[in-house]
Amino acid sequence: MITDILICRTEGNICIHTATEADKSDYIAFESDTSLMNSLQKAFSDKGIDIGEIIWKERYDSDCIMFAIIEISTEKTVGFCEIEHIYSDEPTIGITLAENCRGKGYGYLAAKMMIEEGWKIFKHPYFIWELDRENIASRKLVLKLGGKFVNTRCALSEYVIKVMRENDVEINADNYSDSVERYKIERPASLII
Repeated sequence: MITDILICRTEGNICIHTATEADKSDYIAFESDTSLMNSLQKAFSDKGIDIGEIIWKERYDSDCIMFAIIEISTEKTVGFCEIEHIYSDEPTIGITLAENCRGKGYGYLAAKMMIEEGWKIFKHPYFIWELDRENIASRKLVLKLGGKFVNTRCALSEYVIKVMRENDVEINADNYSDSVERYKIERPASLII
């Protein structure tokens, strides 16, 4: 993970800041709250493997910049947003937000700030936003941010599939083959360099 680009930005009732090792336990807690992670945790727990640690390592070792989302009034971490695959042709963004903070505009503000900061730092013509197919709120959010549908993909990353194979962990990957929708958010013309 890219941690030498330090960003801290506030808008409305939230602040985003570049996530570091200090944010690890909060990140794992948020990731553990998804249905995919629940399935993976069950499959890996039989092998004595903490999938949360594996997911954090994947993020931490990759070309990814992650931001913790902080609710200003409580000073608590209420989610994470990230730009992954920064050095690829398709940098990918996403967000995870605490259930009790949804519907307050926090996701929109955090994603908007992250995307604006991303345009300042990286020269990509667009970002890809990925979301679980059943996540209607995230779909509405990406559309509000100007996203256009591109295609679908498997929710399991190549890294997680590799770790599963190495540890003889079985999960029906077919259940996740078309479970992520992908949207393109293009760089505004005013920011084209």
